[in-house]
Formats: sequence, C-alpha cells, structure tokens
Amino acid sequence: MDQIINIKFAGKIIEVCGLNKNAAYLANLPILVTKDFSRGTFFSHALSSVPDLLDATEEVFSVMEETGRDVVKARKTFREIINSTEQSMKNASNIMEENFYTKKIFIYENILIQLDELTSQYEKMAGSSNLPTKKFFRENQQALLLSIIAFIYFNQWIAPRQVFTPMTFICSGSWQLWETIDMTKFTEQLQTGADDICPSLFEGSIWSEKLDSFAMLKALIIRIGEMGSPPIPYSIVDWNIRVLLRYLGLNDYKKSDMEYSFLKNFETHMKVLFQKEFNKQ
Repeated sequence: MDQIINIKFAGKIIEVCGLNKNAAYLANLPILVTKDFSRGTFFSHALSSVPDLLDATEEVFSVMEETGRDVVKARKTFREIINSTEQSMKNASNIMEENFYTKKIFIYENILIQLDELTSQYEKMAGSSNLPTKKFFRENQQALLLSIIAFIYFNQWIAPRQVFTPMTFICSGSWQLWETIDMTKFTEQLQTGADDICPSLFEGSIWSEKLDSFAMLKALIIRIGEMGSPPIPYSIVDWNIRVLLRYLGLNDYKKSDMEYSFLKNFETHMKVLFQKEFNKQ
C-alpha cells in the first residue's frame, strides 16, 4: 500500500472536520495513478487536476457498480469511453482542449491499471466488501477532495512536488526538515509501508479539535504554497483555492485562521518527532 502514513493523516483531517472517514481510503489516488508512469505526477499532483482525478474515479466506480463488479465488463466499457475521448482529442480545436482530453485519457487508463489494487485497498481499510458507489461519491465529494489535498500536503514532508503546475513549476517541500534528519533512514522506513512510523504523530489533544472543512482545504493549500522554494506567489495559491472551492459549489470567501494555526501546530509537533526518530548520527 502506498504511503499509508499519508492516508492516516488524511483520515485524521477528515475526522477533525466531521466528514466521512471512508473518503480517506482513496486519498492516495495521486500516487496510485502514476505508479507505473512517474512522469504522470505532473498531472496527478497538480492541485488543479484533482477535480478531473476525482470525476474519473467516480466514473470508473460507477461503471463497476453498473456491471456488478465485473472487472472485465468494466474495462470493456471504459475502452469504449477512452476511444471516444481519443476521438475528441483528435478533433480538439486548440492546445488547451487537446491537453484536457490527454489528461483525461491518462487518468482513465491508469486508474484501470491499478483498479485491483485500488479496490482491495479500499475494502481492507474500510473493513467492508462494499465498494464506493456513485451515491457515495456524490454525497462525500467534499470529504474526497479534502482527503486528496491532505494527502498531497503531507507528501510535501516526504518529497518535493510541483503542485501548482501549470501556473508555476516551483517545487514545494520541507527543505529545512530534510537537512536535519537522516533521509536514508526516513525514506527506507516509508518505503516499507509500515503503519507504525511515529505513532504518537496522530495522538494528543490537537486531534480533538473541531474545524471547518472548507477552511481546512484553504489552509492546506496556503501551507503548500508557503513551502515552495521560493514560496509560491499568493495570486497562484489563491487561484487554486478558488478553483477547488468552486468545484465544491462554494463561491464565498472563507477565513481559515483556526485551520492554519492547527496545521502550524501539527507541523511543529511533527518536526520534533521526525528529528527524534530519524536523527542524524
């Protein structure tokens, strides 16, 4: 299972925001859909691509639901959908339209490649043989989006990412932390997929807080922007915030002071634990 510590973090964020924790069991979609195609992180980790990633995943699971979980039938149905999308790409009138269809095809194909792993992961973590349905995606759209953004945020503490593409190719990451810890030991432990890395990271009174999910989404993106080297211009950060909030149907301004403070407190706690656990000898 890919980066279970990220999924745990996403689940805790979902909980403090009072949403359905099951949404977090799909939080690692950005990693899964690029597992066999590393260059695809350009698509999957870009914040502006997350709605496309979610919509495509909903379509795949909806087809699985309609075919009675018959993977062969589902893949055949999606082969037809992909063929139709490829034709739309060929008929595109401009480069932006062509890129839209190219990204859509990439996401479809890679979700289908990882479908067995994705479904088994969800069943194992949710403790249920019932896969997400079309209704689940519609009712938990906010939780699903927030869990993916939380996953991407936590990933900035593990590896640098170009999160704000195509508006900027500046990488965000926890540069100062990496200089103070044993990165070889840190990376090796993460690659084992162990679920007991710094267990106290998800303990303490901080996780009993009750926060707003929309404001949390905004705070996560602000922090990712501040972790850029150099920091991402706020105009780009703000554009990405607005794109994702509008995807959720929210056009109002959201204050995120409490959620921002929560993340800063969590980061301080995390740095102390990581520096102790992965101390340079």
